Amino acid sequence: MESYFLIAEVSGTFNRDGSLVLKSHSDFPERFSELLEVFSFVFGGYRKFVVENMFFSGSDPIVKFKNFDSREDVLFLIGKKLYVDEERLFKTEEDSYFIHDLIGSSVFVESVFFGKLVDVLSLPANDVYVVNSEKMGEVMVPVLKKYFKEFIQSEKRLILNQIFLDEYEN
Repeated sequence: MESYFLIAEVSGTFNRDGSLVLKSHSDFPERFSELLEVFSFVFGGYRKFVVENMFFSGSDPIVKFKNFDSREDVLFLIGKKLYVDEERLFKTEEDSYFIHDLIGSSVFVESVFFGKLVDVLSLPANDVYVVNSEKMGEVMVPVLKKYFKEFIQSEKRLILNQIFLDEYEN
């Protein structure tokens, strides 16, 4: 089964030639410049759309798909989410991870199990990890370097420093 990863949502049309304005869900705006194709769930399945042209209007990515040459041709895509397959997933830098890599991870404070990471909130100051802890309920963990010891991606294991718990409990 093929996996798809969300990168954007179609927010509207750009002009009468079938170009679309995208709302990015990616932390990597440069990824749009290299986009050759995307997928969207339409007509009961994931369909491939080949990128004919890509540019930015301000900070908004604008895309035109091959064989969609008018505003009327693309109206059905407004509000649809756009995905890439694993092969076209943007490569992250060292110590950077995709949200889908983190969700479901077991969270430990040093060597003691703390809970499961269930969500990542992208906030203006920094991201926040939402952890369901059996002892403490839902716990918000600000993504600050001082709180994190290690993430072992292959084991989906996130290890927090003791300082997080010390500061959280006070």
